[in-house]
Amino acid sequence: MNSLLVQSLITFFVITSFFFSINLPFTLCADHFQYANCSQAIKCGNIPNISYPFWGVNRADYCGQPSCEVECQDNIPVINISDVKYRILEMSSSSTNRMVKVARDDYWETLCPPSYINDSIIDPWLYDDFNSRNLSLYYDCNPAAFETYTGLDYSSNSQVCSNKVTVSFTTKNLNSAIDVVSAGVCKDMVNLTVFETAFIALEKNSTKIQDAIKGGFELGLGIDTGPCDSCEASGGKCGVSHGEFMCFCQDQPVSTNCSSSSGMIDICDVNYRFKNMF
Repeated sequence: MNSLLVQSLITFFVITSFFFSINLPFTLCADHFQYANCSQAIKCGNIPNISYPFWGVNRADYCGQPSCEVECQDNIPVINISDVKYRILEMSSSSTNRMVKVARDDYWETLCPPSYINDSIIDPWLYDDFNSRNLSLYYDCNPAAFETYTGLDYSSNSQVCSNKVTVSFTTKNLNSAIDVVSAGVCKDMVNLTVFETAFIALEKNSTKIQDAIKGGFELGLGIDTGPCDSCEASGGKCGVSHGEFMCFCQDQPVSTNCSSSSGMIDICDVNYRFKNMF
């Protein structure tokens, strides 16, 4: 065979192989991109480690559970739970203690937000930690009527918070039959969640109510940590596919962990890096 023809065929083969490697069908290398995307924590503010079951901002929806979307508002990571916005203050990276610390966003700067909504953590992926307590706030009460009706001191913890609205708080749990709003004693009341340590400090007058609220409280991650722990221990990243848990490995998604390889890692790495050069 003509040497020029042989050389031409070799050149054609090399070029074809190269372009094939950098233009692999999405089905072959998509899983690599899922792994790369879910490897990143949410980039918002200076809070590290916000990852599974959370998604949003720079993390695709398949990197977390549907109800755990995080938005970046004024460089602050915020999550909506039961129509209430919470700032994410911290997320544990420990597989033995998966939790996230949050605080009410609407109470961050004021004790008188536009609307009064109770904490109600109703979400399949998040639950109240055992180290928290409920704090009750009462708005525009008749002090004498409040004390007569409940047997609690109103004025000692009262203050003007905005627009001449007075607010008082109590760490004492009222009998569920006592409804100071329905009785016309107070215009509104709200239950907020705080750390138990902050709750006790308020009882001892050793902290301020605003500091107790800003300290937030912990939510446990209501997930079966076994599959995610196994996935991450094997080098994978936790995610979701068609509503089911999925472990995204560098070469393929699996339902358990990255114990095997399809052999596509190197080619997909070339494809991924080449495309991100431009």
